[in-house]
Amino acid sequence: MDPAVPGYNFDVVSGADYTIDLRQPVGRRITRLQVRGRDVQPTDSFTMAVNNYRQSGGGGFAMVSGAPVVFEREVDIRQLIIDEVTKAGTLLPEHYAQRNWTLEPAEARAQAYGEQTRGRGADASGPRAAGKTVRVIAMSDFHAALRPQFDQSNNPVGGAVALSAAIRRAQRACVSPACEHVVIDAGDLFTGSPASDWNDGRPTVQVVNRFDVAAGALGNHEFDFGQDTLRARVRELRHAVLGANVRGPDGTMPAWLRADTIVVRNGVRIGIVGAAGTHTPETASRRKVGALTFLDPVPIFASRTKALRAAGAQVVVAVIHDGGRCERDRPTVCTGEGIDIGRRLGALGADRPDVYVMGHAHVNLALDFAGMPAVEPTSSGRGIAIVDIPVGGGTATSTIVPVRGEAVADADPGVDSLVKAAVASVAGRQSTPVATLAAPMRRTGPQNAVGNLLADAMRSGAGADVGMWNNGGVRADLAAGPLNYGGVHYVTPFGNLLTRIRLRGATLLQVLEAGVSGGRPDVHVSGLTVEFDPSRPKGARVVRVTDLRGAPLDPARIYSLALNDFMVENDFRDILTAAVSTEFLTVKDIDAVSEFLRRQPQPVQGDDTARIRAITPGSL
Repeated sequence: MDPAVPGYNFDVVSGADYTIDLRQPVGRRITRLQVRGRDVQPTDSFTMAVNNYRQSGGGGFAMVSGAPVVFEREVDIRQLIIDEVTKAGTLLPEHYAQRNWTLEPAEARAQAYGEQTRGRGADASGPRAAGKTVRVIAMSDFHAALRPQFDQSNNPVGGAVALSAAIRRAQRACVSPACEHVVIDAGDLFTGSPASDWNDGRPTVQVVNRFDVAAGALGNHEFDFGQDTLRARVRELRHAVLGANVRGPDGTMPAWLRADTIVVRNGVRIGIVGAAGTHTPETASRRKVGALTFLDPVPIFASRTKALRAAGAQVVVAVIHDGGRCERDRPTVCTGEGIDIGRRLGALGADRPDVYVMGHAHVNLALDFAGMPAVEPTSSGRGIAIVDIPVGGGTATSTIVPVRGEAVADADPGVDSLVKAAVASVAGRQSTPVATLAAPMRRTGPQNAVGNLLADAMRSGAGADVGMWNNGGVRADLAAGPLNYGGVHYVTPFGNLLTRIRLRGATLLQVLEAGVSGGRPDVHVSGLTVEFDPSRPKGARVVRVTDLRGAPLDPARIYSLALNDFMVENDFRDILTAAVSTEFLTVKDIDAVSEFLRRQPQPVQGDDTARIRAITPGSL
């Protein structure tokens, strides 16, 4: 018997009679196997009911994952038990207990029973936990970062293998029984690398399933492949995906999500409640989000925290895919919806969680809200956050741990194998040459060479008067030298469609006003030069718009505008209801950009001209 296998992973099968003989070699220990009194033959075929974790091969059951699924019902296992208890009224052991399997030799039975029942006594959540510490290890915004990125000094940072090593080191430093650990994810597992994105996120699931994650929040980029694919990926993930504040058209939480969970670590019960960001309908495709709504998470966190504690949780962790940033020169000045939520939670007193984990903003933060520790780890596996919290009260400590891309000595070797296989599966397509860049193109500032390139590609690909690209969709820098198709994907990984809009100049001016409504440019343009005064009221900040010939914008003229479909459905949805026509083209953004770059004189020269620039009243 393997003492490393926890008791809750001892599987039993109903509907078959069998003997497990531990005296036999591994692989030949099932010495008797019968169904309905008949010996099972290698050519027999059966249907078998399992949970989605086992069906996806979780726990070492790879032989199950390839079997065809003939029935599927999206219902939580706990709900099935609730329904059975409700129907039965009174539970009688003899109605359920069946001696259909036996373990040999006899002396192994007591050991197996002890493992299966370890930690289940009445005192499992009581005094035994006194003096313990729970270590919360948080990751966020993994964005399918199977391979490391490179910082400004060309040093590798993050990536799946290095992240696995960092998590393992943090776990190893938390030594049971004095310390128990739990890994939490704050959402946005998907979208960011060709090897995962071109396989609908499956490689990301396989890798993350090796990170020992207990639960995670639903991120906006989980919707990038659409809800059908998202539900499939959720079923394949070993950890619970939490969205306590998500509601469907009927006002209930979708069956494929969970509100919370409790995990037990050597007698310590850890409750985890999670929520999606209320920004999700704006930061994910509205078409893919559909009719889902996202409620204020604070009252839900409060009620679920109270319920988890009533269910025996000694430590409660709240996780959300929302965050914020602190000013570099004034680190105590922090803003963002996730931070506002943290402040509200901190003021709840006894109903607040013990630890608050944020995501979404792609920065490292360690904060304190009225004594409640709050952390936000950065993206792409480039950092983890650690919170050590004493069970039963005491001062928690928070640490941010940067993840160097070369620090992989402690990684799970299976992660490296999965990454190599995923990368190899797209190597041919990814390495297709596109262009050669004369110099690096950086995403520095609200107007930069990469954003201008993307806007130019939109205008060219659609044959439009004006091109536009949203700053949030500029996802990577471009290095000097050869650029392949995979490199273009890192810059624009979402697979959005090129869209051509016909609209009057007056409507185009409204679009441009929306692009500077925050007091700085949130978009890049092609075919125009825009000047705006940030001191003027919102909606009246654009003071001059000229085309490439220097002609001013004509409010009555019909212009053609090229942009991606996310911007049409999200950023400018209300304004573009006044458009003359909208045409969704069949060209993906990555292909439009690649084709544009191929047509340019080589090597391609970047243009970092500020095409949208702020002016002062005196400069007019």
